Amino acid sequence: MWRSSHYYISCLLAVLLLLGACEKELKYDTPVLVVSFNTLNTNFKKAAAQNAISAINSLYFGYSYSSSADIEDQAVRIDSMLALGCDALVVMPQNSDLFSADVIKRVNELGIPLICFGEKPDVDDVEYAAFVTGDDASAGLLAAAFIGDTLKRSATATKSVLLMTVPSEKTSHERISAFRYRLSDYPDFSILGKCEVSSYDRAEAKKSFSAWIHARHESARMPDAIYAQDDDVALGVLDVIESLALEGVTVIVGCGGSKEFLSRIKNSSSDLVLASAYYTPEMMNLCIDIATNILLYGEYPDEKDILVESAIINKANVDEYYNEASVY
Repeated sequence: MWRSSHYYISCLLAVLLLLGACEKELKYDTPVLVVSFNTLNTNFKKAAAQNAISAINSLYFGYSYSSSADIEDQAVRIDSMLALGCDALVVMPQNSDLFSADVIKRVNELGIPLICFGEKPDVDDVEYAAFVTGDDASAGLLAAAFIGDTLKRSATATKSVLLMTVPSEKTSHERISAFRYRLSDYPDFSILGKCEVSSYDRAEAKKSFSAWIHARHESARMPDAIYAQDDDVALGVLDVIESLALEGVTVIVGCGGSKEFLSRIKNSSSDLVLASAYYTPEMMNLCIDIATNILLYGEYPDEKDILVESAIINKANVDEYYNEASVY
């Protein structure tokens, strides 16, 4: 697991190396690192961007960074930043379609190392130096097992789970698919249905879950558990449950490890069990670490594809993950 302390230490070391505290030969005198973000429309993405900016600010590199509105805009912005000078490119793409853009082919032609966060090229003619992402399948599997094991103690003969889904997000499909697979190990459980959300956003989740609640028959039973599969979505669900004083839901599982949701886990009661699968925006700092080693010494990671393991965060271990200084 990549924790914040690891990143602060690694950034400090990179600065010392750059200032000549090591005898290792530097590849560049003043490297230029370019970071390109997709639309910063969720708290996770905003935090990933903040982590990247904070890390490169401490490195004394030349750098530029930009967020974009869509794939076309992102390609144009990358092209503009290349014109200003670029020795390495860290990119958080809108989706994998970005890697088919001509500007990415230009990045390869210029020999600029490409480090990808969240999405990687799915075309054979694009080379990348590294790809960093969280383990969405593991997050879904762990969430299903946590809900299944927690509700085993319930006296209810059959247990039901409501799935909060975000159809526009590839990560949502991967988490939900893995969740369904693992839940099949619990024969007493059933999927009550799904509630679609337009994005990983608290307000959108609150709106969608409120509509789902009001659309169901008033005599219908509430789900025993809700797999929110994102912390901001989970917070939106909690907003509705509390405002309507709903009863019946006993487990809610998110994903991300956001500071606010972890605080809710810390202060939760036995009547409503909260948990989150570890999937932190601090993974972006690993991208900056990789770019740093390439820029300073020409050293590439042993494995190009780096999958950051997930883990369940609940009341028993939340203090290991909660960080008051976190930007997320």
